[in-house]
Parts: sequence; structure tokens; C-alpha cells
Amino acid sequence: MARRPISQIRGRNKFRRRPGNREPRSITLIVCEGESEQAYFDAIRLQLKLLTTEVVIPRDQGGLAPISVVEYAEDRGKERGGYDHIFCVFDRDQHESFNRARAKIRSLATRSRNPLAIREVTSAPCFEIWVLLHFELTHHSLRAKTSSIEFKRTFRAIRRRIRRRSSSFCRSSNTP
Repeated sequence: MARRPISQIRGRNKFRRRPGNREPRSITLIVCEGESEQAYFDAIRLQLKLLTTEVVIPRDQGGLAPISVVEYAEDRGKERGGYDHIFCVFDRDQHESFNRARAKIRSLATRSRNPLAIREVTSAPCFEIWVLLHFELTHHSLRAKTSSIEFKRTFRAIRRRIRRRSSSFCRSSNTP
């Protein structure tokens, strides 16, 4: 007696691949003006395991003025494949191109043909003060130059806390 092929027993449709049901991940680009911003967003990216997020500083552009951050983000947004979300992070500081950069972001996001999913993340006067106020209680006034030094000291302490928390979490989750 001859055996029947398994495809006749189960049916041909049982061997077909099922369609995917997982939502595709969004790809995010964060373009930063300085190293403090990049360090902060890299730490968040690592802590939250955001694998599809890229944090960059536009080093090949002329200077780190807000307009150069926006132009770099626009160039990267035109690349093949593109990004689902683009964030431009820059300080108010004393930049002459601050208002032009904000206007350009608005025009890129609202243009009728091929709008870019771009948003601005601005801080006044600088990003370091914003981070310091989230992690350290202070009653004195902070200036951009002094806050940069305090930021580096505070950020090192924050990194150590994050590492301790993640390592203690890994140890506690591995126990039966």
C-alpha cells in the first residue's frame, strides 16, 4: 500500500506561511547641537533599549548653529528609507540662526508636497540647565558656562545610578 503525501493529508494551505501581525517599528533620528545633548539621549536610548533610534551631531556641517542642525536633519530625512520621526535639539543661547531654524522646521513639517516628520526640541538658555533641574535641587541662578561643568559632574553620577539599577534588575530577574 502506497503512502499518501503529507500535503494531501493536512491540506496545502497548512504549509503556507502566515502573514505577519507585528507592527513595524518606527525609525527615529535625533540631531543634537552638542555633546551634552548627545550623551543624554544616548543614555536614554540605552536605558530604554530603543534600537531604532539614532543620535547624531552634525560634525560635517559648518559649525553647530541651530540652522546647521536643521539642514543636516533635512539632508538625512531625504535619504533612501528615511525616518519616521526626526527631532532637532538645540539651545537658545546667543545663536543668530535660532529663529530661522525654527521657521525652517515649521516650513519643512507643513509643506504641502512631501512634508517631513520633523520637530524641534529647544531649551533656553541651554540644555544642561534643563537636565540639572531634573536631577538636582538648586536655589541659585545658573549660567550656561557654569551649568556645563555641573552637568558633567551630575551626568556621571546619573550614569552610575542607571548602571547600578540595571545590573541589580538583571541579577534579581535571573533568580528563580
